[in-house]
Amino acid sequence: MNDIKDMTSLFSNAKKYGIFSHNQLIGIIEVIKEQKPNWKIDWDKDAGEEWITFFNADLGETCWIHTKIKIAFCSKNAFLDFLKETIYIVYVDSFSLDEWYIDIEYIKKEIPELDWRVSGKSVNPDIFSLQDLYFATV
Repeated sequence: MNDIKDMTSLFSNAKKYGIFSHNQLIGIIEVIKEQKPNWKIDWDKDAGEEWITFFNADLGETCWIHTKIKIAFCSKNAFLDFLKETIYIVYVDSFSLDEWYIDIEYIKKEIPELDWRVSGKSVNPDIFSLQDLYFATV
């Protein structure tokens, strides 16, 4: 069994990078489009989605960037090091493996920009996947 990883500390570290302004977020999107022209973007901004998904299905590259907190979760082959001074990048092996935990009370108090919208019955904060995080905070 894999070790359970602390998601709380990742968001705490990412918060040190600041919060995106609208113009900063659009600038990041433009830089990624320029650097990764074959990536597709999935983001329903009008529905208020808080994660932007960038991907190249042919290469198995995926990257999720939060629209408020400067954090990205990327597959290990989805190199975004050109953004490492701007956002906190976390490279992962899996988006579907239950290997994370998060301290919801800490997040609510210290990082309110991450809106955990589900109950513990829907997504267990003691063990969940990145896909669960996406749906809990979308």
